[in-house]
Parts: sequence; C-alpha cells; structure tokens
Amino acid sequence: MPADRASLAYHHDNMRAAPAGIADPQVIWKTEDGILQCYGKTVPTDATVNKYAPGCLFFHVDGSGLVDVLYMNVGTYASCNFDPIAGFTQQSHIADPAAMAAVTFTSHAWNGSTDPTQAEGDKIVADLAAIKTAVDANNAAIDSINAALAATGITAAS
Repeated sequence: MPADRASLAYHHDNMRAAPAGIADPQVIWKTEDGILQCYGKTVPTDATVNKYAPGCLFFHVDGSGLVDVLYMNVGTYASCNFDPIAGFTQQSHIADPAAMAAVTFTSHAWNGSTDPTQAEGDKIVADLAAIKTAVDANNAAIDSINAALAATGITAAS
C-alpha cells in the first residue's frame, strides 16, 4: 500500500505526540461503530450513550501509577460500561515478602487459667501458619502479575 494521506502507514510515519490526558477522554481511534481507543485522567462514565464501541479500550493516565491502567467497555454502544481489565491492575504486597519468608511460628506452653490452653495455643499457631501461607501465595501471584506487566513495558511506580 502506498504511503499516501489516506493510509495508516502515512499517519504512523508522520505521527505527532498526542496531547496530555485531561478529564475528558481523548480519542485515539474512532470508527463508525464508535470510539475504539481513548485515554484520559477520568474513566468514561458508565451508561454514556452512543459514544463508545463495545470493546473500546480506555487508558487511564491520571498519574496514580499502575493502580488501574486499562479499562474495556463491556457494555454496548447504546450504554457503555467500563471495567478494569484483570491483569492490568497494580497490586501491592500484604506484607514485606522478605520479612514474611523469615517468619516461623512455634507452639508455646501456656500457663495460668487466663491464658489459652495448649490446644488453643496450637490452634492459634496453626491459624497464623495458614495466614502466612496465604500471604506468601498472594505475594507470589502479585509478583507474577507485576512481571507480566513489566514484560509489556509497564513497570510499577515506586
């Protein structure tokens, strides 16, 4: 296809930087079906009529890091419904993973009538161990999501 003014190749070769995001979504790509890609500082209002095509992608550029970067219109052209896309939300660790990895729980002998019994103490230790296991699994999942985001060129804000 020749690079004339009607072709995508021409426009990509002669592309200029888009304006910075503002509260109102800025259109990147629009067809007769509606807006397919846009960006801005405020996610489009759900139930907006006759504007956004189903599947429209909205890039949230509000400067808050990777809290909620990418949204998709899961609604219709007649009534949009923008939801964050799973896997493109920045998660944070429940606790410092290095500190959690070093935590161990041991059972102690309880004494006195106001202290927990040995069986109650063992249950507390078991519950804490289960919480540690869940936190470790959550942190591993978050690290995996962050690695997938980094592979796409998106890095976590510090």
